[in-house]
Amino acid sequence: MKVFRSLEQYISPEKPVVAALGNFDGVHLGHKHLINAAKDIARGINGETLVFTFFPHPQLLFNNHIEVINSLKLKIDLLKSLGVENVLVIPFTKTIAELSPPCFVHEILSNKLKISHAVAGFNYTFGHKGKGKAEDLIKQSAEQNIKVTIIEPFYVEGKLVSSTKIRDYIKIGKIAEAARLLGYQPAIIGKVIEGNKIGRQMGFPTANLEWDNNLLIPATGVYAVRVEFDNVLYMGVLNIGKKPTVTQNITITMEVNILDFQREIYGCEIKIIFYKKLRDETKFASIIELKKQISNDVQTTIKYFRDTNPSTP
Repeated sequence: MKVFRSLEQYISPEKPVVAALGNFDGVHLGHKHLINAAKDIARGINGETLVFTFFPHPQLLFNNHIEVINSLKLKIDLLKSLGVENVLVIPFTKTIAELSPPCFVHEILSNKLKISHAVAGFNYTFGHKGKGKAEDLIKQSAEQNIKVTIIEPFYVEGKLVSSTKIRDYIKIGKIAEAARLLGYQPAIIGKVIEGNKIGRQMGFPTANLEWDNNLLIPATGVYAVRVEFDNVLYMGVLNIGKKPTVTQNITITMEVNILDFQREIYGCEIKIIFYKKLRDETKFASIIELKKQISNDVQTTIKYFRDTNPSTP
């Protein structure tokens, strides 16, 4: 898969290009359905698929706070797993934001990308202040000899699949519900940083994580997770919260006890794959009670993975 990071870098293939348009935050089952439709069209005309998206999320340019489901690295990895030939991720700049809908179609989709067919969701918006809607895309693309396919809403078990709904589930720790709409377990990539080593002193060493401020993380609490490092998966118990029993933190931290793991990995990136929220974060009366609960969390996690043997992305 070829990944382009700017319009200037992009090289249009000689074959007809079928472009899947959207933010694709989460790369969820609805996005997969849309991208598969683009792949089917491309195969029918002996063409290539192009996923055209922006990063960071366009809402951030307008100071609208939004927490994204995927980091850019994870998003690209997920798109690669779908078997598309090309991905174009461009910065959402003020210049791009100020393009009128007709100019966006003419200058970007037609002149620069030279696409033959555009595929977008029913709620796709484009151009200045998102004034362009799906019906505008159809009309304005026809003027540039670009065909358009609009994908209808996608449902799983009667529930509309949307990035907004998935965010809502993750924010309250409903991991299974989010995974059902994503088509994979929610995950984040974080960098291991120095902590206060309280966990190590209690016999449960943890890796403290640093993550992008705009990245969505689950609700505070304790989770059964898998940790991917050097392409190996480990079981882990992860805590998100303020650690009220041992600190007076006012900020949220994230730390994971990686089971059967002894290596020093400060400065390294690890992938956290969320499976189940075990409990809410609690302030215990003593360190002894906390250690007992952590030991129980470890055993619960081991039993969970042994009993369910969940598949991983």
